[in-house]
Amino acid sequence: MKTTKKRTLVTGAGGAVGHFLVEELLRCGHRVVALDLPNAHIPRKEGIEVIEGDIRDEKVIEHAVDGVEAIVHTAAIVDIALPFDRLAPVNYEATKKLFLKAKEKGVQYFLFFSTGSAYPGGPKPMTEDTPLVIANDYVRSKVLSEEFLKSQSPPPVVNILRPALIYGPWGKVLAASLATTPALLKVFGGHAVLLRGGPKSNWVHAEDVARAACFLVQNPQPHGEAFNVAGDEAISVMDVFATGFEAGSIKVHVLPLPYPVALVRAFMPIVARDSFFKPLNKAASLLYELIALSKGTKSPLRPRLDKEALEFAVKDMVFENSKLKKLGFQYKFKTFKEGWQDTYAWYKENRWIP
Repeated sequence: MKTTKKRTLVTGAGGAVGHFLVEELLRCGHRVVALDLPNAHIPRKEGIEVIEGDIRDEKVIEHAVDGVEAIVHTAAIVDIALPFDRLAPVNYEATKKLFLKAKEKGVQYFLFFSTGSAYPGGPKPMTEDTPLVIANDYVRSKVLSEEFLKSQSPPPVVNILRPALIYGPWGKVLAASLATTPALLKVFGGHAVLLRGGPKSNWVHAEDVARAACFLVQNPQPHGEAFNVAGDEAISVMDVFATGFEAGSIKVHVLPLPYPVALVRAFMPIVARDSFFKPLNKAASLLYELIALSKGTKSPLRPRLDKEALEFAVKDMVFENSKLKKLGFQYKFKTFKEGWQDTYAWYKENRWIP
């Protein structure tokens, strides 16, 4: 990988991907401007200029964009349960403001973080040309941003990343809930009974997402090109749970029965009601907090099941990831098990889980 002294802005620099991305760009010789909210866990060392502020603020954007040659825009509210009016000011409106300011300031390259959840899923692996589907307001905020960015003329040249399900150190949402489950299961004896198989999906470690972003900054592609970022392995929903439980020393018992996709789909309208999810999440969160406190841990994580996440329980979400690899990119974490063991060990070491 060629080196450069390019001055590069990373928004959302304290997030799971942003944290790795700042370090990766620095390693590759960039001078990094790291933007995130106050008190975010932004790496602080020589070669990194830290800006604390709200990306919705035009004065913050003006300051952050000044003098940079490339922007990697990871900042977003990642919560598929929130309505559009809560998501849009950050995920959509701030993206437009950031790009337009970048154009005004002469920035040459703009890498936007979209979402692989915009794909419809199904029996065939999803390529970058698969038509996008707006399944929830979070996806809507990302697809609208993609459409706006593609409609603009360069510079900056825009490339788009569509990650699969992201997990890894510093993560607090989605897959992070899996790290809380062993502590809950140990209260009930430390055993888990699972079925076999189930719908498959790709997952991707936050460090590999950051490495992919850095790779594209180093090797910009034509305006409007999108790239899937997803691990090579498509893993079933039951194997995901088994991996998560076993990392926390839970004894997993797999019954010789197939995962009942049709039955789960039939019950979705019932279990997807707020009257089911809210009490369940509240009870699990309270129990987990008590467990963490009893172990002397003030955990920032909480067990949480989102009704929108049920889609991954009833259909395949498998990504074709060869487009980026054909350019020369290689993944560090070859399997979900390898990546999850790294993640779970980090959570334990940093006392994010009891």
